[in-house]
Amino acid sequence: TPQHARLKPASVSKPRLFGRTTQHPSSVIRFTIMLAMEKVMLCLLLAVWASFARAGHAEVSPVQKVVELLGDMLAKGKKEKHAEEVGFAKFQEWCEGVNAEKTKNIKEAADQISQLEADILKAESDTEVLRDEITQL
Repeated sequence: TPQHARLKPASVSKPRLFGRTTQHPSSVIRFTIMLAMEKVMLCLLLAVWASFARAGHAEVSPVQKVVELLGDMLAKGKKEKHAEEVGFAKFQEWCEGVNAEKTKNIKEAADQISQLEADILKAESDTEVLRDEITQL
């Protein structure tokens, strides 16, 4: 029928905010209720955890034991690190002392080599002079 063809279904308009389509108000309400329920659940969990923490204060839970062991390991690691730093500082000081001593010894030996080479040249020259005097006699 031509009359029915012209009729269009009524379009459902979505709420608009600043020219943009927004969510349906019922979905916003559902989301708000979900957030409120999550907050209530979180508060309940914290309350239960706090009561267990107070009630089980005398007993150590496995998690608390792990935390305690990790704390002990951290303290032990810091102590070993400090001992290693002290040992390394001593070793570095010894290395610097040995390096300075060896550098000084090498310089003295190089100076001594130069002096001995000069003494050898002088002795060779004296030998030549004395050989000439001996041959003239």
